[in-house]
Amino acid sequence: MDNLPSTINWESELRGASMLVKSGLVPKDIRTAESALFIIMAGRDLGLSPVQSLRSIRPIQGKIEASADLQLGLYHRQGGKSRWLKLDATGAELELSAIWLTAPHVSKFGVEDAKRAELMSNANYRKYPQAMFRSRAITQGLKDIGFLAGAGV
Repeated sequence: MDNLPSTINWESELRGASMLVKSGLVPKDIRTAESALFIIMAGRDLGLSPVQSLRSIRPIQGKIEASADLQLGLYHRQGGKSRWLKLDATGAELELSAIWLTAPHVSKFGVEDAKRAELMSNANYRKYPQAMFRSRAITQGLKDIGFLAGAGV
């Protein structure tokens, strides 16, 4: 965070964000230059480029959230390690380790967890269960160990 600019040239930043939105290559849920700029600035706080930010940070229910893959990448960037113990259409088990943890932590997310959270009616869980279980195992595991680099992005 030491590389944050001391001042922001809002007009210039907004022009750049506007060009990115007009390109048609940003995700469809980012509709305005202002929302694109907000995401770019949040990503900058995490050391991301504008393109990385627009690809990996999403507006969800009125706030922005870092994707599971981005969160895991930030964890690795800080020296954490991960290893999949299980990853299939029935569930995911992710082992997280780092020098600051006293022991490895295993995060599990599967069909029963999804049912309990009433997620099985979600079309994405039915179509792509492995990917959905993977994302949940990542985000749940990182929260479990207190790794919150992307919290409040």
